[in-house]
Amino acid sequence: MLIVCEGKETEPLYFNGFRRKYNLQKELFTIVGFGADPVSVIKEAIKRKTEEQDYDSAWAVFDCDEHQGVKNAFQMAKDHEIKIAFSNPCFELWFLLHFQDQEAFIERDAVSKRLKKFVTDYEKTTKDMYNKLQGSQKKAFKRTDRLREIHKSALKPETENPSTTVDQLVLSLYRHYKIRLG
Repeated sequence: MLIVCEGKETEPLYFNGFRRKYNLQKELFTIVGFGADPVSVIKEAIKRKTEEQDYDSAWAVFDCDEHQGVKNAFQMAKDHEIKIAFSNPCFELWFLLHFQDQEAFIERDAVSKRLKKFVTDYEKTTKDMYNKLQGSQKKAFKRTDRLREIHKSALKPETENPSTTVDQLVLSLYRHYKIRLG
């Protein structure tokens, strides 16, 4: 499995935490902290998937921020069979949903501020976020399902604020590596 992330730290640290937790070898899945806009992330995923050709699936992880080209990134991903884990307003929404419902519009700074109420030492470079969140994953999955239900009448429910499809990537990791969801 290939995971190409917009961020260089937060997202790769989280997914590397998953890899460490389950003692998965680096050869089993590649995590790239690309640090670029969504279109560039998709292009990198396409390039790596094409060149290396040994991935069962490829994912691009990016969020809304103030990026231009999100719509183009979605279309490119669809055209090249790249799956997307998208968050609006930011990846940290996935973290916050482990602790509380968040059904109303929220700015990215507010997400981090609320998250720090639950994980007081949280920073974008916190290395053990996967372990800190794992015990609340089932609640986060239910909350993301609820957000999709709320937004289902929207033209693009996956891009509404707040929304995230990071849960789908996490569930895909569990299925792909035959790990039982605790």
